[in-house]
Amino acid sequence: MLEPLPLGSSTELPAMVTTAKYNIALDSALWNGFVARCTVDTVRCFTLDQLAARPSLNLIDFLNKTREGASKNPLCVPTYYVDGFMRGYAESTLDDLEQSLKPGDVKGIEVYLPGEPIPMRWSEASGNPGCGSVVIWTK
Repeated sequence: MLEPLPLGSSTELPAMVTTAKYNIALDSALWNGFVARCTVDTVRCFTLDQLAARPSLNLIDFLNKTREGASKNPLCVPTYYVDGFMRGYAESTLDDLEQSLKPGDVKGIEVYLPGEPIPMRWSEASGNPGCGSVVIWTK
């Protein structure tokens, strides 16, 4: 039989430790999950400090540096997202991004290589799944 606790008392629950790997596919794909996604081996992330350490004249220059090894096919353009929303996957997408964003506007970048899991919110969007994805977070 359960006994009620006196008013003002509480029961302390033991700490819970999880050892399972982070399931990136179930991620909500919002900025507040950036740190957790960056702990996954298949995601290459650049924080504000790392971006400052790699100065670039423009966003295209920086993004081209981040794509090293992502795709050997020059016609394979990754799907680009800004603040969680798809911006495109055409050759002109980088030009559009450069006109609307400067390197100083960026607070974080996530790079997903082709074939690697990405958060569900982005995997449901149409794009070039075989070319990877680049997610840009702004200040």
